[in-house]
Amino acid sequence: DITLKNLPDVRYLVTESTISHRHGSAYEQWAETGGMSVLSKEDASYINQISLPLMRRCHMAPENAALRFCGELAPLEIKLIEIERV
Repeated sequence: DITLKNLPDVRYLVTESTISHRHGSAYEQWAETGGMSVLSKEDASYINQISLPLMRRCHMAPENAALRFCGELAPLEIKLIEIERV
């Protein structure tokens, strides 16, 4: 759990980007396309286009001047949480 304290009482846009074996992993996409040792320009371009992180967005307001984030990471998973005042 992560708690951010002493926040102004305004709304926030929270954007969470996730890279995992299912989302955003160019390696996993490469392996699923056959794992060729030499890629053509077209193959590399295709893998880059489909290797996008999962993105979730929501609006949050602080409770008692705090925002709390809960969750767990899977093995080899990366999350980026961006918080903007709106």
